[in-house]
Amino acid sequence: MSARSNYRAAGALAARIVETLRVRPSTMLQLSDELRVSHASIRVRLYDLMEIGRVHYVETPTCGGRGLAHVWHLGAASKEQLDALDQKRAARSAVKDRGPIGVPLQVTTRAYAPTNRRDPLVAALFGNGPGRSGS
Repeated sequence: MSARSNYRAAGALAARIVETLRVRPSTMLQLSDELRVSHASIRVRLYDLMEIGRVHYVETPTCGGRGLAHVWHLGAASKEQLDALDQKRAARSAVKDRGPIGVPLQVTTRAYAPTNRRDPLVAALFGNGPGRSGS
């Protein structure tokens, strides 16, 4: 398959996505199942269409209430939706350096400088005998 035919196939997929969203808003998985295309291909085309302002998503709670699903809609997002998304992104990036419950993570060092000293616990158990040999 040549680059030109890949480009045509991508354009055709984008057109099929727009036609499907014209009928009803859908999640990425619903689009993938309906169009019988991989999730990755749908995701790439949706974000391409979002960059040019053809589609937008709205975060809606899932059935179990444990997470959010992106429901994709046809058309550009309103200013209020864009502002809300920017605020959520800023809040997520502020919490990125924290643990699962918002507690700051302690940075640990795994590289230790080589010393010519015996470990104090080993010395307490086995005495201050000779350390590691140089060979």
